[in-house]
Amino acid sequence: MKNLFRAVIAIGAFILTYALCCRILTLKSEDGIKQMQSYYLQKDNTVDVILLGSSHIYCDVNTGILWDEYGISAFDLGGAEQPYWNSYYFLKEALKTQKPKVVVMDVTIPGIRSVDYQPEFWTVTNLYGMKWNLNRLEATKVSTVESKFDAILNPMNIMHTRYDELTKDDFADENRSINYKGFDFRENTDVHETIDMSSVTETMPMKEKEEKYYRMIIDYAKEQNIPLLLISVPFPVYHYEDAQKIYNYEFQIAAEENVPYIDFNKDNYYEKIGLDFETDLADEFHLNVPGHEKFTKYLGEYLKTTYQLEDHRGDKRYASWEKDALMHRQENISDYYLPHAETPGKYLLQLLNDQYIVFLTYGNGAENSAFISDNKNVLGRLGIDPAQGISGNVLVSNGEGLLYSSANPEQRAFIDLDDTKLLLVRKTDSDGDKKTQLFVNEKTYSLDSDQVKVLVYDKQLKKIVSEKEFDL
Repeated sequence: MKNLFRAVIAIGAFILTYALCCRILTLKSEDGIKQMQSYYLQKDNTVDVILLGSSHIYCDVNTGILWDEYGISAFDLGGAEQPYWNSYYFLKEALKTQKPKVVVMDVTIPGIRSVDYQPEFWTVTNLYGMKWNLNRLEATKVSTVESKFDAILNPMNIMHTRYDELTKDDFADENRSINYKGFDFRENTDVHETIDMSSVTETMPMKEKEEKYYRMIIDYAKEQNIPLLLISVPFPVYHYEDAQKIYNYEFQIAAEENVPYIDFNKDNYYEKIGLDFETDLADEFHLNVPGHEKFTKYLGEYLKTTYQLEDHRGDKRYASWEKDALMHRQENISDYYLPHAETPGKYLLQLLNDQYIVFLTYGNGAENSAFISDNKNVLGRLGIDPAQGISGNVLVSNGEGLLYSSANPEQRAFIDLDDTKLLLVRKTDSDGDKKTQLFVNEKTYSLDSDQVKVLVYDKQLKKIVSEKEFDL
């Protein structure tokens, strides 16, 4: 009995150690792994819209906007260049805990990357977020050639080399959370022509394996009595030869199966949505911030009216969607709108945000009157009285009013945000020069400038999101 007890303890310790190593070493990827891991954390029967597919889904459909505009509880359950066999097993996993009002699936991958097996890295991102169960085993079988099955099945075979790459994020994975709904936007701008594909009417079959699982998804949704909507998201389809022909073939099957579909690359949908590929693309695949905002609002309006989706705003059971929406609002501002603000006035308007603490200094070289006259209303709303002029060299605002103002050569301003300490310090050195620094926990930022210097701390993102100097 003692030997049996010791064996059980040893086996248990091995399993726990193995599971812990897998959790730490597994890629913290927003290309499918984090999406599935966070999906498991959602409360049962709270997800009204499940969105399946490739990065076209989780980069182009902002779950925060669906919530803010319509109160829709949606989840982007996609994976990198996700083939239909992975979408099929994602859907089977998803319906174990949720009874969505509609499943939306993107159909674009066969026209872009038509393969029977993905490269190993993308295969991993479409598998390793799933729990250990029969669906994961079957998904691994269909996703890998026989010679690679054993290697892919055991994550340690793939991830053990990550020991020297580990960071603190591997131990405190913040996106593995009930608040994360799968969205991962792109903020760049890439210029392309806006060409409607309505003139392409021919069809071309997809690969046999792709069509098999495409039809299996349609059949499974019908079996489960879940409405399915098939879409081709807006992107420059003309870059890919025969892609539109394949989409026409897919939608032909949808029509035969009485499954609704929308091809957003035809029938003047670009104009209806207000999309311009010269300004609204991050690259040749994905929409950028203005692009995904326009597309998500259009799609959300369609889903809301077509499927009579309930508005859950104000319902405490759906509080995690409000947190997700707040996170994406702040990310869009910090990663896109602040960097793209072309004038001081446009920049300052973005600072009128109750999640921001703004630190502003100005030196002797700043022409205060010009600064004020150009932005009277904005400065007033930041808590500065334009009629009195700027009364101090250091200003601290929270987006609603002035927190602190001082022109003293020796000064300190401290803000305690529980998990973050903000300390502003100005000293005069032996040469009589002022030195102004902001300490954010262990990081130090300089606020020294002969003109106007701004640092913006975001309480939601918990970091400095903008550092700007105006040469006025």
